[in-house]
Amino acid sequence: MDYFCHIGDTEETTVCCPGKSDDICNEPRVPGTGQAYLNRYAFTPLTKQCLPFTYTGLGGNENNFLSRASCEATCPVISNPCADGEPAAGKDGQYLICSVSGPNICPVGYWCHVGADIAASLCCPGAQNACILPVAEGSGSATIPRWYFDRRLRQCATFSYTGYGGNQNNFQTLKECQEKCPELTNPCSMGDPAESLDGNILQCSALHPHCPTSYFCNIGVTSETSVCCPSFGEPCLSPLASGTGTASLNRWYFDQTLRQCLQFIYTGIGGNENNFLTAEACIQKCPVLRNPCPLDNITTNKNNMLSLIKCNVRNGYSCPLTYWCHIGGDADTTVCCPGASDPCQLPLSQGIITDNGPYTRWFYDRISGSCKPFQYAGISGNQNNFLTRSDCAKRCPEGRPITLISPISSSLLLSNLPVICPKGMPYQDENQIIPHCSITNPCPTNYFCHIGADISTTVCCKVTTFMSSCSIPVQIGHGTGHMERVYYNAALRQCVPFIYSGMGGNENNFLTLQECIIKCINNKSNVIQQFDIGKFLYSLHGNILKLQIDMID
Repeated sequence: MDYFCHIGDTEETTVCCPGKSDDICNEPRVPGTGQAYLNRYAFTPLTKQCLPFTYTGLGGNENNFLSRASCEATCPVISNPCADGEPAAGKDGQYLICSVSGPNICPVGYWCHVGADIAASLCCPGAQNACILPVAEGSGSATIPRWYFDRRLRQCATFSYTGYGGNQNNFQTLKECQEKCPELTNPCSMGDPAESLDGNILQCSALHPHCPTSYFCNIGVTSETSVCCPSFGEPCLSPLASGTGTASLNRWYFDQTLRQCLQFIYTGIGGNENNFLTAEACIQKCPVLRNPCPLDNITTNKNNMLSLIKCNVRNGYSCPLTYWCHIGGDADTTVCCPGASDPCQLPLSQGIITDNGPYTRWFYDRISGSCKPFQYAGISGNQNNFLTRSDCAKRCPEGRPITLISPISSSLLLSNLPVICPKGMPYQDENQIIPHCSITNPCPTNYFCHIGADISTTVCCKVTTFMSSCSIPVQIGHGTGHMERVYYNAALRQCVPFIYSGMGGNENNFLTLQECIIKCINNKSNVIQQFDIGKFLYSLHGNILKLQIDMID
């Protein structure tokens, strides 16, 4: 019979005992039947650990070691599967065996590492977000198919796990990976979305479009596709990109060739920065070619695109029939405009200011019969606009002033003259002539310039009140005309459009919104309220006023 050395509490109990085992590591742990309290270690086959226990000194077996070291040197203890630190243990010192399918028994700060077998399925230290960790193949020798979340691609992918030394980004199934780390279709056409310091994708919206430097806000259908994407550079220089999604979103882009903001359908993902929610946003950002003509069309306006015909003011045949050559500040604004007429019969039109204006031009004044200089804003003027006095005089011969109404007796005036003014007769000069009034020929004191339907009804009328013209009610008049005008509504404190009949109107009657604002709003508070009309306006005498526009409630 084989014997083993039983080490008891005393020399008397330290003897050779019968029953030597062929596999002492699989022997059960036996506390004994004595009265002593001895610190010993026994091997636990289930967890492959050498664990402490109290031996009573008598009746034990070979699975009884004086130290952990001697136990681990004899029996096949488990290799620690954790990459960082020891596995979690219970009160009895045994490692906590866990499984993904079972209840979560791992304490706070630990996660369930599932190895190749039950002995390697333990609670390992670590409390990080699994989705932001890199893939860790481990340091073992096994080949176990697993899934991990690819943070760059925002997708779950497969890898081979060696069984030891992995991290939390380690899933047994695709479903488990997707439930823990939601996959995302990358809405960016180039590169990955911007991320916060904690690894979350930076989302943005139309209300909050702010993104880090070198990123832009791709506004998709949902919050998941409305993220900060890598920038391509200048938006207005980027080509049209309809995207690669399935949505149908109305958007605007800048066409470099046409220099127009055009509408297109965006599919929600895979676009670039040349993508605007509104036409206004596109126009504000990109160098759009403005319509230089006084009307809302240039030559054709099809499918959202302006088709320009360039012209040469020195060549009278460079424009089609019924068109005239608008002389702008550059080649882009020197184009053929519709509505050709006799420029000598047209009033002065100073246009709308551009970034490069104003420009010194000449116009023909019918009243004085002479060519006079003026400051042209750059666009939206009329044909009575010449580069030089010589050009003006060649087209409109000087020295022929006109008299609108010949000297006649008061009785004839009273009997034949239509009632143009709202109060009394038009002003007559010392020669009993009723003169025409204009920007260059203002009315005398206590008279205002009534601008009628034509030159014959544009005369000086007596003021109807010595209060501000903005405080009196509007008068539509009693003529047969149908002219778009603007008046100041004192109750609303706004300039409001109306249709004027051409005769009988009072001073609260303005040709343009700008004129009304300058007269009635700006003069009252020195702040233009509720209207954004650009950086430049005009006074009633034709001088350019540079105003700071403030929007207030």
